Amino acid sequence: MLQPLTPIHRIRLNLRTLETSIQLAEERTRQERLDVVQNVKKAYYGIQQAKSSLVSVRETRKLYQELERLTSDYVKQEAALPGDLLQVQTRVAQTDQMQMTLEDQEAGAKEQLNQLLGRDVLTEFDVSTVMEADEIESDITAARKRALEMRSEVRQARLKNQQAAQDARAKRAEYIPDIAIDFSNLTLLNYNRFLPVQSTSIGLSLFWEPFDWGARSMSWPKNRGRRNRLEMPSARRKGW
Repeated sequence: MLQPLTPIHRIRLNLRTLETSIQLAEERTRQERLDVVQNVKKAYYGIQQAKSSLVSVRETRKLYQELERLTSDYVKQEAALPGDLLQVQTRVAQTDQMQMTLEDQEAGAKEQLNQLLGRDVLTEFDVSTVMEADEIESDITAARKRALEMRSEVRQARLKNQQAAQDARAKRAEYIPDIAIDFSNLTLLNYNRFLPVQSTSIGLSLFWEPFDWGARSMSWPKNRGRRNRLEMPSARRKGW
């Protein structure tokens, strides 16, 4: 029976690196989900903004239409100039153009939201009006710290740094010789009784390949340099 000793250490290091890779993949999936949520919120708030603006523009259009009617009566009564009526009609036309632009923006945002939600882009729906904020964050420092901790980019950078460090330790572990315990038990049946019937031995086996043509020495500085590059942005953030 051969029980390896030092290879188990390398296997554990590689397993830790694999676990970090899985966490990094999960964090990337989380980043994609957050991007979808952000796009959904952006489209939803865009619809709310266009809807609120449309309410204001429609009320303004009613005002200009009433002003146009009164100005037209004043022109007939020679109480106002035709230029005044033309100016009011221009404002009505500008309001109509603004209303059409906002309606197009609302329709485009609704199509985008339907697409993000996996629905038919022509599905009709309505959104609630803009609500006032109930509470404003007072502690800006704590809010900023919490926002940085929740950012997926920061988590991915930490996991990449951790992965590079683990990979470097695994590469350094390749310099350790392979040491194993060798245990053997031999039992002889139907053999000469003058010889030992059972033989037991235990020992250590060592295997080491000192000449690898520089493969290990070249891969370790590469991982070390990658870790240094990952640490530089975090060091700059701390300096800010």
